[in-house]
Amino acid sequence: MDETERIAAARRGDEAAFEDLVREHRPAARRCAELLGAGTEAEDVVQDALVKAYRKLGTYRGDAGFRSWLLAIVANETRNLHRSRSRRGAAHARQAALAGRPPEEPLPAEDRELLLTAIRGLSAPDRDVLTYRYLLDHSESETAELLGWPKGTVKSRTSRALDRLRGRLGIALALLVAAAVVLAVPPARRVVADVFERIIRIGGVVVHRGAPGQPSGSPGPVSASPSESPMAVPPWVATPAALGTPERAVALDPDAQGRPRVVSLFYRGGTVRVDVFDGRGVFEKHVYGQAQRVAVRELDDALWLPGPHDLLYFDRAMTQRTGVARLAGPTLIWVRSGITYRLEGVGGRDEALAILRSVP
Repeated sequence: MDETERIAAARRGDEAAFEDLVREHRPAARRCAELLGAGTEAEDVVQDALVKAYRKLGTYRGDAGFRSWLLAIVANETRNLHRSRSRRGAAHARQAALAGRPPEEPLPAEDRELLLTAIRGLSAPDRDVLTYRYLLDHSESETAELLGWPKGTVKSRTSRALDRLRGRLGIALALLVAAAVVLAVPPARRVVADVFERIIRIGGVVVHRGAPGQPSGSPGPVSASPSESPMAVPPWVATPAALGTPERAVALDPDAQGRPRVVSLFYRGGTVRVDVFDGRGVFEKHVYGQAQRVAVRELDDALWLPGPHDLLYFDRAMTQRTGVARLAGPTLIWVRSGITYRLEGVGGRDEALAILRSVP
């Protein structure tokens, strides 16, 4: 059987077909976990990811390759491991001790801070492409598949991202950056991993926790921007029953066939907004404070942002749409079967959860 046939068989409960898929992709999954910093716990991470992948087979729609879909689950499990490690102490020192060698010398404090500042200053697409190309050591083709970009975009974005990083680092770290060594040298890679631990990716939304500074003013209106146009609610969009019939719907960023990248639904006189999209990179948020993982339904992924935060939008060409940028209020982001729901404008987390749980 080819891969498509094995996936279909595994969905029907054929454990042998799933085991075949595991045998083929397990080495890549193990390598992904190790490069993301799982260390001696990489095998445990991979095992947990495979269990979740089996349970979530029904959500795999085939838009990306099975390998890319599986590696995304492995990456999420590795992030969970890092959060656990932060409560247990310095994982790198422990790993070095188990391997019978001293820990690698960290970068000097001054260079470390300079590198952290430079990487944090890059846009989310720049950080993503550098992570996949160098931190995870993927080829251009693999990176294109993982990010859902054309291969040419990966090549040009990588070049520009490295140039921007070099510009931000200046002469002091020029040697580290040359030939992308900044993301290949283990001490520098640990610094990069530290930066990425501050980032949460959920259903096409990139959330930056602990963003520098504070939001100015109050959240803006959730009403449609000039970049959005009225439309009928398409049949693939499931609306929350708790909110009733949408008062209006608008489309954002349609393709050549007129299919929108985002459908926005408005309720309660335009004060409540639900954005619905297919889970690919769309929004970027800078959060001043906490981002809380919550459970909408079993096995679903959701994030509650309790305070105001900057909301940015990147179009199909990964260019920021300035007309859509604004300060957003408390928001619940929920991913279900590959579809992302972004709910803004309700009173609190419990109400937001109740609304999204009413999506059929």
